[in-house]
Amino acid sequence: MLSSLLIKNLALVKEITINFNSGLSIITGETGAGKSTIIGALNLILGKKISNNIIGNFDDNTIVEALFKIDSDSLKILLSQAEIDFQQNELIIRRIVSENGKSRAFINDIPVNNSFLKIIGEELIDLHGQHDHQSLLNISKHIDFLDNYLKIQKSIQEYQKKFNEYNTLLSKKQNMLDEYNNMQTQIDFYKFQQEELKKYDIENFSIEKLEKLTEERELLKNSLKNQEIISEIDYYLSQKDESIIDILNQLSIKLNAEIKKKFESAIEILKNIVYDLGILKSNSNHNPERLDQIEESLFGIEQLKRKYNKNITDLLSYYHEIKNKIDEFESKDYNLNKLDNEIEKIYLEAQKLADILSLKRKKGSEELCCKIIKELQELGMKYAQFLVNFEKTELGSKGQEKAVFFLSTNKGTMPQNLAQIASGGEISRVMLALKTVFASTDTRNTLIF
Repeated sequence: MLSSLLIKNLALVKEITINFNSGLSIITGETGAGKSTIIGALNLILGKKISNNIIGNFDDNTIVEALFKIDSDSLKILLSQAEIDFQQNELIIRRIVSENGKSRAFINDIPVNNSFLKIIGEELIDLHGQHDHQSLLNISKHIDFLDNYLKIQKSIQEYQKKFNEYNTLLSKKQNMLDEYNNMQTQIDFYKFQQEELKKYDIENFSIEKLEKLTEERELLKNSLKNQEIISEIDYYLSQKDESIIDILNQLSIKLNAEIKKKFESAIEILKNIVYDLGILKSNSNHNPERLDQIEESLFGIEQLKRKYNKNITDLLSYYHEIKNKIDEFESKDYNLNKLDNEIEKIYLEAQKLADILSLKRKKGSEELCCKIIKELQELGMKYAQFLVNFEKTELGSKGQEKAVFFLSTNKGTMPQNLAQIASGGEISRVMLALKTVFASTDTRNTLIF
């Protein structure tokens, strides 16, 4: 609880000390009386920034000091962790601001930074500013008011952890789909190249194989050349019309016996040569189909080497490279199915936690509405009706529903969306009722409205 507030050299205040008792304290005054100066001083205590134009002209420094009586266990833990002693459950916060705007802060005379001061300030005071009631006009904030009252932050954190996990998986899936779509054109091109390389058996090719094919081609080409020579000799010796043997036979008839005998011997030798050529031809390795196959393969390899500007070794490496990329790409389908199963699993877990949140909110809202109606009636709204309207939504960061405050101030009228029908005065009174109800469960003992 705020027990006293010392203000020095702030705006028009030279120095003042204000003491507070437990219970309700009301500060009134016309415009310019200094109410905002007190709020400004408290904002300094809470670690908020201050504009230079409200620093007074009575001294070089502005000093604000507040004395608090504390009984919050969470606050005591924070102070103990920061090694700040507190005796008799008292806490003195001092903030000093110099002319150049630089400030220093102390808690029980121990220097602290502004970030820590803000943390401590949030544990000490619930300060409702002049325009804070406007948050009631933002229906997305209504569920926060309800959750703060119900103190279900632990359940919310459990749900949000699971929901964030679900969103992370959805993002992962979307990234995979984007990658899939971006890669599709490239993979189609890789597949075309793969088929082109497979056509010439690049996967099983090597320098050694290329050398063997080249050697085999030379042998087959030589065999072909020999075949051509043998066929040509055979043709002229025996196959051609008026072949050499035929001509010799015709000429031998006209010769005398001695010379004819020599002709016949020569003809017999030529016939033996024809016979031997036939055997040689039949035993030849000549294989035109195989030679065509090798020629086509070697020609294709040379074409690929020129097209890809790579040697055989590099072509083989490139083939395996694109094959791995294609395999990796196609395996994404399996991973995507696996991811879909995981997404569904996490979604159901998040759904279960969202159901638990919904039950707590709907059950707790009944109690909250009864308390707010009671407070509104004490604030002069005799026929006030207040309820929380729940609307189911898709899973979101706050669960699976919207919670909207509905209000009716006139007898016999149905409650409607508070943000749409409430006047400024009604909004202020609803906020005061909310703050009053929340104060009963709040560890902060100082509420400023």
